[in-house]
Amino acid sequence: MNRRIILFFLTVVLATGCELKVDSVSVTPDRLSLYVGDHYQLRATVKPDKASQNVTWKSNHPEIVTVSENGLLTAVCKGDCEILVCADGQTAQEKPIP
Repeated sequence: MNRRIILFFLTVVLATGCELKVDSVSVTPDRLSLYVGDHYQLRATVKPDKASQNVTWKSNHPEIVTVSENGLLTAVCKGDCEILVCADGQTAQEKPIP
C-alpha cells in the first residue's frame, strides 16, 4: 500500500501593520513527502530579520496533514496538501509554488 503524502509549501509576501514591515516569509523545505504517521518540523524565515517573527500555520486539508502552532506536521492519510504561513496575523492568498 502506497502511503506517501506529497506536500506543496508556500512562499508568501505580506504587508503588515507592525513597526517594521514584513517583506516576505519562506518555508524550509519548500516541498516534502511524508508517509502516514510521519512527523516533520517546518521552519519559517521572516524577512527582514528585525520584523516580527510571529508566524501562524494552516493546512488546507487537515484531514490529510495537520500542522501545529509551531509548524510540526503530522501526516494523517494519503493525499496532497498545501501549508499556508502568515506573518504578524496578516492573511495571504494561498498560491502553490509553480
